[in-house]
Amino acid sequence: MIPFLIKTVKHLLLLKLGVLIGIVVLGGFLYGRFLREYQSRVYPGISAEGYALAGQTKEEIIALFNQKSQPLQQSNFTLHYDEKTTTISGVLLNLRYDSSLAAQQALLLGRTDNWTANTAFKLQSFVNYLLNDPATFINLSAIMTYDTPVVDEKLDDIASQVLIEPVEPLFEFNQATNRVTAFRLGKPGRKLDRESAKQLLSTLFTKAEGKHYQVQLPLVTVDPKANTDDIAELGIVELLGKGESLYKGSIPGRVHNVVLAASRTTGILVAPGEVFSFNQIVGDISAATGYKSAYVIKSGRTILDDGGGVCQVSTTLFRAALNAGLEIVERKAHSYRVGYYEQGGFGPGLDATVFDPSVDLKIRNSTGHHILIQSRAEPGNYKLTFEIYGKDDGREVYLSDIRIKNQTPPPPPLYQDDPTLPPGTEKQVDFPAWGAKTEFDYKVVRDGEVLIANTFKSDFRPWQAVYLRGPGI
Repeated sequence: MIPFLIKTVKHLLLLKLGVLIGIVVLGGFLYGRFLREYQSRVYPGISAEGYALAGQTKEEIIALFNQKSQPLQQSNFTLHYDEKTTTISGVLLNLRYDSSLAAQQALLLGRTDNWTANTAFKLQSFVNYLLNDPATFINLSAIMTYDTPVVDEKLDDIASQVLIEPVEPLFEFNQATNRVTAFRLGKPGRKLDRESAKQLLSTLFTKAEGKHYQVQLPLVTVDPKANTDDIAELGIVELLGKGESLYKGSIPGRVHNVVLAASRTTGILVAPGEVFSFNQIVGDISAATGYKSAYVIKSGRTILDDGGGVCQVSTTLFRAALNAGLEIVERKAHSYRVGYYEQGGFGPGLDATVFDPSVDLKIRNSTGHHILIQSRAEPGNYKLTFEIYGKDDGREVYLSDIRIKNQTPPPPPLYQDDPTLPPGTEKQVDFPAWGAKTEFDYKVVRDGEVLIANTFKSDFRPWQAVYLRGPGI
């Protein structure tokens, strides 16, 4: 009995050994066949973007992702910058999957320089080959790409459109003349944040799905490089107020006087609490100080006199001081409405006459910091501008509309001979103006406290048109 059992066990062992050898031989045969079949093809168990790549060659993978790239060409991107827009299309970008890279990555698995890693991967892939279990697949991400020179060229164009160079501050003070000879507030510039824009677009392009996308390109502030300590120390850091006037129709002598008087009232520093006197700053107004003869209103007539037009300067400065919220210590209106001062839509009463020594324009600096008075004459445009710089202390300016009362019509025109005009010519130098009483309210408030409250009144006599005639009319 025992020999029989031993014999039976031997037969069973031999049978199992045979089966095992058969399995090994069969497995080896199948594994060898597997290796030959996938020698230049993607191993089983590999997919990319949800596409199974098992058994595909490099050329087939490239063709697959080239086809998958076609819908990406329908993408459109609207770029917004500085209230402008431009569009760039997927076709122009040649937006696509990097099919060559996808093929290279898929074929590289199991074919690296690491024999141990390769063997382990091939065995795992062989199991996938036998079982085809998607749960064990390796899913690769296909990389999207585009033509970067197209983006660089587009960003170059946008960058040039939005670029605003910063303005460097400038301050030069001449102690000998006690004047500021050169002044300019610094001003920040702007540019395209190119690196951020490029990264933003790259992220958007590589996630496109054939749709229309909107993107706001980032712009950044560029600060001036220089820092003028004198400006900061004096508190001259911003524009407080500006005044403007026009003087079209002025004769050359009057234009000359406007420019000259403006040049003598620019670059003026006024200390805190100090009272600015127009007459004191301008000085003597005569031919000896460079002024020419121009028509002025004197003793009820328009006559040639040195310095005609200087009141254009005092009037413009008066307007700037009002807009800056400064205290007007002394101001007198003209006796007659002057057409120049109403050019540009200004109403009657926004003027200030001067006549040394009896009539002056005086302005007090009550801001607590220095102020700087700057003028800018544009004789070609018959325009004069005053700007007052300092430090804003929070004051708010309220100017009412001009109220006009008791109007009276102008007298008949007045004709005066002018030997400087060509014979037989005629030139109108003054325009008819109605007489009127006008007034406007001026109030300056800071933190609810009324700093200044004044009503400026003017009493204009009616004024006739004035014509100058050359000899022989």
